[in-house]
Amino acid sequence: MAAKKYSLSNDDLGWRIFHRLMATCLITTPFVLFVQFLQSRMISFAAFVVLLLCTLLIIWLPFLEKVREIIIHDEEIQFVSFLRTKKVKLTDINWVEDVKKGLYTQVRASNEWFLVISDIEGLDEVTETMRAGNPEIVIKRMSKPRDLTKFVGNWVLPIIVISGLYLIGGPLMFSGYKAKSSNSAAQSDLRNILSYQEDYYEENKTYADSIKKLGYQLSKDVTAFILRADEEHFDALSFNPQGNKLYLIEGPEGPLKEYFVGREGGEAEARVLIRNTGVRPR
Repeated sequence: MAAKKYSLSNDDLGWRIFHRLMATCLITTPFVLFVQFLQSRMISFAAFVVLLLCTLLIIWLPFLEKVREIIIHDEEIQFVSFLRTKKVKLTDINWVEDVKKGLYTQVRASNEWFLVISDIEGLDEVTETMRAGNPEIVIKRMSKPRDLTKFVGNWVLPIIVISGLYLIGGPLMFSGYKAKSSNSAAQSDLRNILSYQEDYYEENKTYADSIKKLGYQLSKDVTAFILRADEEHFDALSFNPQGNKLYLIEGPEGPLKEYFVGREGGEAEARVLIRNTGVRPR
């Protein structure tokens, strides 16, 4: 007898993959939206990536293990999933039962079991073939018409929830990226000031005590000034009111230090650092 193949239709497979993608978006959206918040709480990027990958594995691994295609030969049956293909003798199958409210059909053979997607076309015929191979087989299958309420629960509600999450978290994510860009501008200006101070020192044998003397043009919205300067050292500070960090450098060789800005904003933080530059950096 020629081999017979019973597969999940492309439409059903597409819907199931789409549903899994929706579930992925629903679960991972909080990770993406609040990555800035997580990192600000000292959670390393590596730990964040590992957590995200484990979440994706939990979502997709069960789906990839489900049987999406069955191939029947004379005395052998093959169960095909995305991850593996397993061959079993028809006479070894002893139990067929619908589980999880009819979403899947569990097939047991000796000490193994397979979870078959119930939407596979011709699954009833497969069941009869199994019965012919082993008359003692236990079969508990049900007829399950498609339910509109199930469709709404599986597709419409996740879309609404995901859209709501993006509407709520989108502005937060945008503000996080905006703060990062603003911080980068303030940091870049401070490094440029260091370079300008070196050039100024070569000509005047002392460091400039103001940005104006350096002749440097600050980036848009960036505030920077020299805290103190003499023939040997200088301290410079920069911040962007739209960011969430303030930067301090103790020149000419000191490291660039960064501070998280408090609720009062960068100007208040700057005043504190002017009075006490020994504030512990992040």
